[in-house]
Amino acid sequence: MARIKRLIDLPKVQLDRSDPTPLNRQIERQLRELILSGDLRPQMRLPSTRQLADGLGCSRGTVVGAIEQLIAEGFLNSSSRSGTFVVGPLLRDAADRRGDKHAARPVKPARLSLLGEFLADAQRPTYRPGTAFSTGTPDVRDFPFAIWSRLCRSVWRQPPRDVVYNQDPAGYLPLRKAIAAYLHDTRGMRFEPSNVFITSGSQQGLDLVARLLLNEGDRVWMEEPGFIEARYALRSVGAGAVAVPVDSEGLSVADGRRRAPDARLAIVTPSHQYPMGMIMSYARRIELLDWARQADAWILEDDYDSESRHSGAPLPALQALDADETVIYMGTFSKALFSALRIGYLVLPPRLMERFCRARYNLDPFTSLMAQPVLTRFIEDGHFASYIQKTRRKLAARRESVVSAARDYFGDAFAFQGDKAGLYVTAVFSGPLRGRSDDEAARKALAAGVVVAPLSSYYQGPATAQGLILGFGSVDEKTIRAGMATLSSVIDR
Repeated sequence: MARIKRLIDLPKVQLDRSDPTPLNRQIERQLRELILSGDLRPQMRLPSTRQLADGLGCSRGTVVGAIEQLIAEGFLNSSSRSGTFVVGPLLRDAADRRGDKHAARPVKPARLSLLGEFLADAQRPTYRPGTAFSTGTPDVRDFPFAIWSRLCRSVWRQPPRDVVYNQDPAGYLPLRKAIAAYLHDTRGMRFEPSNVFITSGSQQGLDLVARLLLNEGDRVWMEEPGFIEARYALRSVGAGAVAVPVDSEGLSVADGRRRAPDARLAIVTPSHQYPMGMIMSYARRIELLDWARQADAWILEDDYDSESRHSGAPLPALQALDADETVIYMGTFSKALFSALRIGYLVLPPRLMERFCRARYNLDPFTSLMAQPVLTRFIEDGHFASYIQKTRRKLAARRESVVSAARDYFGDAFAFQGDKAGLYVTAVFSGPLRGRSDDEAARKALAAGVVVAPLSSYYQGPATAQGLILGFGSVDEKTIRAGMATLSSVIDR
């Protein structure tokens, strides 16, 4: 009874009415701490809820709420005849293991699989939107968010049933129809909307292709230099990346045949090679399609920034030339609109569509429907095409600003590569910078607040060129000029 009296006198449990935390939560927290610290020992009987309420000066209902929560969590046990008790020996063991809560305890490192270690240790690109010369980030300052917001309200004020109940692994059918119509008009592609497969960004599309088409030990052609993140998807299924060099016409099919004639997949960026920027020639496209047909292989056409061509009409897609259903076309809206959208798509050959849908449903049933109907309206109402046209003019001006500033500060130290498209320009070291380390230059630039990607990091094997990837997607002309001045001050010529 002395123990009960001590609790009622409240040397431990006290209520602070200036604290916004509800009183039942305060009681619950303090009793839990008393149990864990051992002040309330196993098998000890608590006062009745009425006695506790009287001692604390609160309602009995407040105390009952706290006690019921602790019973649900397993700290207390209650019987209508015997009262409420602290749970027994198992809790004592837990309290003993807890020890001194202030004592330092060694933390065991997390154990990951070999793949997990590889992915966790992989270097993450540095993205700083608005900073010269960060890559991979579009400029959202001119995006028509007022229109987007209005469409969101219109769709979700009274959403149609086909949105709320849609569980199609391939995505929202009206969006698939809008994408098919757009690609038909701009890329010369011919296919049914039923062959469009919505993904949560291009990286998920790449991961699905790797999982569903490749086995351990399969070999995959990859452009050298090329999109390094693709290697992570290949590694996850045990497939091997075969570095195939690019030249002025794109990926060298002849080199690919020599290095891995039996490859199961080729990953290419024919409309704007990343990071060198050339366009795959028509002859090289036909050569690649012929190899895929003969080898019974697949081609993944990554058209990540097809919307960012600065002048002229978008180029025809490789998929438009495919008569043998070997090409999987991959696109994304993250580069054209804004990164947080996380909507991409695959255009699959008909013979793959049903299998991809079944597999997708068992891995990740479908991409979120929150943005898909809004994006559908954005495309159908003409806002997408209008915004892309405006963006192209802006990107063309920024590319010229980068090249002009680089020539002013560096003279002939850079040789600019590639077609006038995309959100970046590749500056290969030449003249006084020939032979210098682009990795060292990138580290010095980052320390000075300028983000550049070293060209050598996009090679699987020894780099045959050194240079810098200068992004301008989210960088205005003033920042471009200032960034080039800083870059000039830290790079030793």
